[in-house]
Amino acid sequence: MHDSPSDGQNCGASFYHDAENCNLLIHLATVPNAKEFADWVAKWLIGQDNSFGFGIEFTLASILQFSSEFYLEIPVAVLVRLLQSGSETTVSSALSALLVLESDDGTSAVAEAMAGTGAVEVLLELLRSHQCEDTAARLLEVLLNNVKIRETKVTKSAILPLSQYLLDPQTQAQQARLLATLALGDLFQNEGLARTADAVAACRASVNVLEDQPTEEMKVVAICALQNLVMHSQSNKRAVVEAGGVQVILDLIGSSDPETSVQAAVFIKLLFSNHTIQEYASSETVRAITAAIEKDL
Repeated sequence: MHDSPSDGQNCGASFYHDAENCNLLIHLATVPNAKEFADWVAKWLIGQDNSFGFGIEFTLASILQFSSEFYLEIPVAVLVRLLQSGSETTVSSALSALLVLESDDGTSAVAEAMAGTGAVEVLLELLRSHQCEDTAARLLEVLLNNVKIRETKVTKSAILPLSQYLLDPQTQAQQARLLATLALGDLFQNEGLARTADAVAACRASVNVLEDQPTEEMKVVAICALQNLVMHSQSNKRAVVEAGGVQVILDLIGSSDPETSVQAAVFIKLLFSNHTIQEYASSETVRAITAAIEKDL
């Protein structure tokens, strides 16, 4: 029978690349020994190259869909590799498993393991290709909200793709837009990241979110991201002004939503902390900002 790791090992790698055996593999995913089978297959996969066969990939996806009990049986490295599948069902199953693993972890070990095996880059690619956007954005935000991960080199390379995703006219998934904006705000809690050259693109992207009929929640998230961006960077202040952000946020100070109004006023106060506005805005805008600050703060 094929219910033991040793029997599986004797089959060799070619067995799992043989499409004719897919039905057998799918069957194995639904029998009582699926837990043992999943554990062995996962260990086997870690030693393979990135192009493992459709049969194994499909079997693992079937195991994940069969029961959430098996989420713990598939190593993080394998789940991250499954995110690169051409099957949306497989990607969705792997994303669900990774989210459960992360939420069940009392430390940041799982999140760090994901980042260490390339999850951030793969999730950004899923967003770029508009695949499983809501779930991918949710997991990406979780990772980028991790302080230790924000200190790694990979996060710097996430700024531009996230900004481009928010500026992409094809990005229509509202929840994904919200989470991507939140992820940018997470990144710029790190002062060093807020000072990078790519942060200018994030300024434009955040202003664009505010201009594109956002919900009140999205307004607050975008404004908070901009607050983090301008707090320590003169070039980011200029970028916001040049993108038309002053008037956009000035209009939000009069919002009927208290949180939106307060955050908008706080942002304007941050922007008004030096001569940036006087240099780039009209005198009428400066007077309007001054009046708004006096009224709301």
